[in-house]
Amino acid sequence: MKKGCFITVLAILTISIAAVIYFVKYHGNEALNIVKPFVVDQMMNEALGDIDSLKNSPQADSLKVLVENYLSDFKNFDQLNFEDAESFFDKLKFTIHDEIIDSADLEMIRFEYEKQIAKIKKLGNQN
Repeated sequence: MKKGCFITVLAILTISIAAVIYFVKYHGNEALNIVKPFVVDQMMNEALGDIDSLKNSPQADSLKVLVENYLSDFKNFDQLNFEDAESFFDKLKFTIHDEIIDSADLEMIRFEYEKQIAKIKKLGNQN
């Protein structure tokens, strides 16, 4: 590779990386808000599919409603972030891995949901 070609590639690469860093730092939330509905729809389809595989019980029905409420809140609140959602869905997957949901499992998921909603309300009061 010629010296001039190497320097040109290095300069273009440096400018490209700086542009990406700038965009993520100053406009990343806007991009996330554009992508958020698509991600939430995908999460909802996956979660509801997993819940449908559970044995029919009142707890399974309550869990389905709880997950639908969580995803609705996730779409509507700006403060709820993807790390919180990942934590919620990790607990959900752990809970339903045996395909049987009992009241203790349901309470664990409900507690996680309420904890995240309380966090959002606390952040909303500080702003």
